[in-house]
Amino acid sequence: MFKLFFLLSFGALVYGQTPTMNYSYNLSVGVNGSLFWELTNATHITMEIHVQTTGWIGFGISPNPNMVNADIYVGWVKGCTGYITDRHATADSFPPKDTQQDVELLAASETNGWTMLKFRRQLAACETTFDRPITEDTLKLIWAYGTSDPVGTDIVAGNYHGITNRGTQNFIPLQSIPISQQATVPGETLLTFDFANSGFALPAVDTYYSCRLLAFPTLSSKHHIVKIEPIITSGNELHVHHMVLYICSQQTLQTSSSLGTTTQCYTNLPTDFQTCQGVYMAWAIGGQSFYLPREAGFSIGATGDPKFAVLEIHYDNPTMRSNVVDSSGLKLTYTPNLRANDAAMIQAGRSVSGFTHLIPPGASAYKSYGECTQNCLESRNNRT
Repeated sequence: MFKLFFLLSFGALVYGQTPTMNYSYNLSVGVNGSLFWELTNATHITMEIHVQTTGWIGFGISPNPNMVNADIYVGWVKGCTGYITDRHATADSFPPKDTQQDVELLAASETNGWTMLKFRRQLAACETTFDRPITEDTLKLIWAYGTSDPVGTDIVAGNYHGITNRGTQNFIPLQSIPISQQATVPGETLLTFDFANSGFALPAVDTYYSCRLLAFPTLSSKHHIVKIEPIITSGNELHVHHMVLYICSQQTLQTSSSLGTTTQCYTNLPTDFQTCQGVYMAWAIGGQSFYLPREAGFSIGATGDPKFAVLEIHYDNPTMRSNVVDSSGLKLTYTPNLRANDAAMIQAGRSVSGFTHLIPPGASAYKSYGECTQNCLESRNNRT
């Protein structure tokens, strides 16, 4: 039996109005917007964005989570007329217009508090100085919106989005499998269990990581996890930023009372939390259901499979609210109908600690190295 290793990438929870056509791909834009897209032909892509605002919408493709070097579009609907502009950013500041406008507005509307913009552009970078190509790589989608339209004929630096009406998320524009085609295998017996917080009172701080120790279901035989989806407490969509599930290496707990308890991550964790460091699955804002490939599933219930896990949830609370109570988490779908292969998570790169990874003061350049020893390479190559 082979083990399939892959990185988790989630589909989208779609908000807003009905799109103007059937799209193969979609992505939520924050918690109150949606982006739809379709390949028009071999050279062009059609995109449609919906955001709950009656003001302007800005969104772009960036090589990083920031505005620097981003290819940006800003549009709005004013007086029953739609507008869209092709722009760029050289810093985290107001994006000027491109000298060449390489975007075609196809439709625009403002209905029931929602603004919709539909446009077409080339996959390639028409203007190599400012435009960015749309490729099969994972790109960064940055977005922002204003609550009112520009006063004049174009946005100006004063049309600021504020500290909450903006965000960034991963974006895979040319996915090999459209979201509409992702599903479980017909005929499988499907069961579910939840890894979630339970009435957790979020502290009145701007950012907080909670860790909760939970147990896998007790099974008499091997099963496969085939689907993962988020459970987001209604009204807390702006607060739940991402979730990571870590599996624990121990098969029994040293303190039975630690099961089901929640504590702050990255502090002096209780003993039973300390062996839970293997990344098992993850979710980030904008994601919805993730279906494993039909030929694979995460193994549970077999000898040596994990029995315990820690759910880490990163909470954002920029307005320091003290009345947020949350029961968000992950719903896992599993089946006794075993698939051909076991799936597993692979992590690439080098972890960096702010306590030990120090850049010399005044250095104009600094290289960071990661090494894999010969024993490590041999161990990896011998795995099946």
